[in-house]
Amino acid sequence: MNYILAAFVLIFFKINLRFIDHSFFFYMTNLVGFFMVYMGIKSIGEDPVLKKMKPYVHIMVFHSFLFTILMAFGISYDSLLLSDFYYTVWSLVILAMVGMVLTLRIFILFTKYLKDNLNLEKKKSLFIDRLVEWVVLTFILAGIGFWIPEIRSFTMIMHLLVLAFLVIQLNACIRKEFRANPATLD
Repeated sequence: MNYILAAFVLIFFKINLRFIDHSFFFYMTNLVGFFMVYMGIKSIGEDPVLKKMKPYVHIMVFHSFLFTILMAFGISYDSLLLSDFYYTVWSLVILAMVGMVLTLRIFILFTKYLKDNLNLEKKKSLFIDRLVEWVVLTFILAGIGFWIPEIRSFTMIMHLLVLAFLVIQLNACIRKEFRANPATLD
C-alpha cells in the first residue's frame, strides 16, 4: 500500500504549478509512478476495487509512455503552431486532460480500496470522504483556473495542498494499520 502511495506522490507533486504540463520530466515521473502503481496492484492481489483500477492504470502507463516519447522529441501542444496543426494541438490538449481525469479516477479508487481494507473509525472514514470530495472540487477549480492566468497558480496551489493533506492522512491510516497488523503493509 505504501508503494502505491509513494507512486502517487511521484505522479501528483511536481516542481511547477501548471495544471497541464508538457515537460519530459513531468511525463517521465508519471511513467515511473504509474508503473509503480501497476506493480503495487499486482503485488496486492485480487480485489474488486483494484480490478476496476487496473484498466485505467494500463491506459495511463501507455499514455505516460506516449507523452514521454513526444516530449523527448520536443513535441507538445504549445510547440506546434495552432494555425498549422489545429487538430493535432487540440488532440494533445484533450489527451492530456483525459490523462488528468484518469489519474484522479485511479487515485479515488485507491482511496476507496484503502478505506475498505483498513480498519478506520467511522469518523475517520467520513473525514477521508470529505477530503476526496475537496480534491475533486479543487481539481475542477484548477482546471478552470488553467484558462484564467490571474488565478492559475492560486487554484493549483489550493489543489496541491488539499491533495497533500489527503496523502498525509492516508499515510497515517496505513501506518496505524501496520502497527496493529504488520502483514497488511505491502
